[in-house]
Amino acid sequence: MNESDDSVSNTRRDDFRRRDSRLVRQTFIVVLILLCSGFIVGGSIELLFRYRESVNNIWMLQAEMAKGAAFKIQRFMHGLEETMRASSGTELSSKAV
Repeated sequence: MNESDDSVSNTRRDDFRRRDSRLVRQTFIVVLILLCSGFIVGGSIELLFRYRESVNNIWMLQAEMAKGAAFKIQRFMHGLEETMRASSGTELSSKAV
């Protein structure tokens, strides 16, 4: 009877070990999935904010370049006005331009 008790207890121990190993494996898989999804979501959010920041910086750069171009055009027009005044010998009113 002693051998049968040992075999039954060994079988029970093996069953518990299998259940424990399954539980550990399932817990590991769940934790791994949660971590991976957290990293993916976090990375996606960071990419979204960086994209928005880059777009905002591009808009600011374009606005600054447009202001610079407008200033150059204004200087060119002022120079053209001065040249026309000098060549015609008449005074142009500043309201006309």
